[in-house]
Amino acid sequence: MSVAVFSITGGESGRWEIDNIIEAVRFAAGRVNDLRLIVFGRNAQSAEAELTNRFHDSGVELHVLGVLPLEDVVRSLSVSDVLLRVLQDEHYRASLAQRSLLAQRQYFSWPVIAARYAEFMRKEK
Repeated sequence: MSVAVFSITGGESGRWEIDNIIEAVRFAAGRVNDLRLIVFGRNAQSAEAELTNRFHDSGVELHVLGVLPLEDVVRSLSVSDVLLRVLQDEHYRASLAQRSLLAQRQYFSWPVIAARYAEFMRKEK
């Protein structure tokens, strides 16, 4: 099983995130064999030493990748079974939900689709 962590907050808030990541992954590792943790994005490499130290002898296979090009982000997420930050960070999850709702309203709502269709039909005449 693979768990991905995309982006760790810097500073003191980051320490809290790292503690939560370690707690969650250790919990999962106690119940799942061959757990792999993939950490990438902002502040991943600055957290690497602490993650390596705290996962030493835990059976967790740790991969710290840092900031990646888009294609590698997609590849890293596609091999992951869980995106931990979305599950742990209530505010982040809420902001993603809000962004998703805005995008849905702006691009995919029925009024928007109908307006685009009407515009297309006007151009075809």
